[in-house]
Amino acid sequence: MDETQQRNGEVLNWLLQGANDSAQGFRQGAELARNPKLKALFSERAQQREQLADQIADEVRSFEQPPAERGTVVGEAHRAFIYLRDAISQDSDKGLVEELLRRERALSDKFRSAVDDTQLPPHARSVATAALPGFAETADELGKIDQEYSSDVAEGAAKAGRFKLSDDDSKFLAVPAGSVV
Repeated sequence: MDETQQRNGEVLNWLLQGANDSAQGFRQGAELARNPKLKALFSERAQQREQLADQIADEVRSFEQPPAERGTVVGEAHRAFIYLRDAISQDSDKGLVEELLRRERALSDKFRSAVDDTQLPPHARSVATAALPGFAETADELGKIDQEYSSDVAEGAAKAGRFKLSDDDSKFLAVPAGSVV
């Protein structure tokens, strides 16, 4: 096998590992999400990433190399972190959305670097190019969901900040007449 074929296979396996990490992350998100709409969204995205992984695996084989079967160690660590973060924020999907958004943006950057890699043949770059709109769509969708969670939190904090004592409470806190403070 020549060096170019080996390099192309390695770059595509790098993308394949990212797609596998993403699919596993979204599967985990679907498992952990409390909101049924998020469960459905994450399941759908996991399925899309699995299909992408299959396409990339076919491309890796075209370079006479075995496709990576798993994600990365970093992806495994990230999924462990998501379990921890989810345990801490037991009543909200906000942390889950934030982590999946962060990972989706990182994956998009990974694929963009492959698109910009002029050493990859056009058909290999086209797989990465075709995936980018899906990453952008998912990142936009997750970003909007994250903003909704942030707005809900800010709105709750604003309400808490505007808490006003009743007239009776003001009298309770007032220094009694004739007292020395």
